[in-house]
Amino acid sequence: MNTSIPSTINFDNVAAAIRETTKNDHLVFTFNNCFYDTWKKAIKWIDDEVFLITGDIPAMWLRDSSVQVMHYLPFSKEEKVGKTIKALIKRQLRMISIDPYANAFKENENSYGEWDLTAITNPHSKIVWERKFELDSLCYPLWLVIKYYEYTGDKEVFSIDFFKAFDVILKTLEIEQNHEEKSDYYFGYTFTERQKIECKKNSVNPETYGLVWTGFRPSDDVCQFHYHIPDNMLLVTVLTRLENIFKTKLGKNEYAETCSSISSKVKEGINRYGIVNLEGKGRVYVSETDCHGHFSTNDDANIPSLLSIPYLEYPYLDKEAYENTRKLVLSKDNDYYYEGTVLKGIGSPHTPKNTIWPLSILMQGITSTDKKEIDECLSMVLNSDNGTNLMHESINKDDASIYTRAWFGWANSLFAEFCLKKILRIEK
Repeated sequence: MNTSIPSTINFDNVAAAIRETTKNDHLVFTFNNCFYDTWKKAIKWIDDEVFLITGDIPAMWLRDSSVQVMHYLPFSKEEKVGKTIKALIKRQLRMISIDPYANAFKENENSYGEWDLTAITNPHSKIVWERKFELDSLCYPLWLVIKYYEYTGDKEVFSIDFFKAFDVILKTLEIEQNHEEKSDYYFGYTFTERQKIECKKNSVNPETYGLVWTGFRPSDDVCQFHYHIPDNMLLVTVLTRLENIFKTKLGKNEYAETCSSISSKVKEGINRYGIVNLEGKGRVYVSETDCHGHFSTNDDANIPSLLSIPYLEYPYLDKEAYENTRKLVLSKDNDYYYEGTVLKGIGSPHTPKNTIWPLSILMQGITSTDKKEIDECLSMVLNSDNGTNLMHESINKDDASIYTRAWFGWANSLFAEFCLKKILRIEK
């Protein structure tokens, strides 16, 4: 991993570096807005913690809050940046310790939100905003810790709070590898107009296969089949990296062995059930499976996704299967793929049909090595911002004036990350 950046580029002048490199005013203005969006608008210090909202929803998602600062990591040796990321991590770890099944949290117990009515699923904690169990919500904060450490060498991030939360995570993983037998988790709306979701189906023998069950996708939509392969890939990534850190840097051999044991079982499950041979398509990764022969190859724009596998740094990538998968998900064989006069790319059942997420277009560019494809992705997201110089959640494929979420922090951050990687060549 290249964790160095040119000494002339720092947190405060990175937009100037983009200008010098591109000479494109629209790109520079959009980058400036997106790069500093989280820093200027989403962060709130509460004592020694950072509470970070997702955008126009005033709650903190474990996933979103992690990815909203990923593009700051190359600058994390700068005191103000590193201090902020550590304070965010501190908050995330505390929230996980309160409830590892929650995906989003309120600022405090007295904050109000529509989702308060779901608190019946977690009556012991009033700080939970929403309790959709998403495996990636546990993985992303760990990934942030790892990447922060890799950039800074700051071992203080592996604090007592870290190991308290990590113990909770390990216990949760063990339960959800045995979901049908051990888990008492369910998610149910108490709104009379919403149907209760009972996520207790399609389990397998976990002692043999090892995949971790998840209730919801990274889009916050309920899974069709509850073993989400990209989520499990990210889990293998973080456990493999932590194993190495525990063993070689921290002398935590017992934790290293636990990471190795879990990740090897998950890897076995991915190899056994995460790849199928489709007629005319070859060997491809699936997005979800029940491990009983049922699966889906439809790819959602939200990340982890099939398109994003290289970005997830999955250490056991089958390149042939990924290339076949990439062709499949970027085609009409993917039910969530659309082509229009303004955009072409992947959407989500989370948003209206024929809407495409900039997240997917940016991820297509980040995971591409083809300059023409990268330039096309950049052009599409810039030309569909409807004059806002910001990213959105989803955009109508034929009309950029029709979009969801005027302020969506994750997309803004990913645009900034795209520019750092593909324009300034700053790699994480």
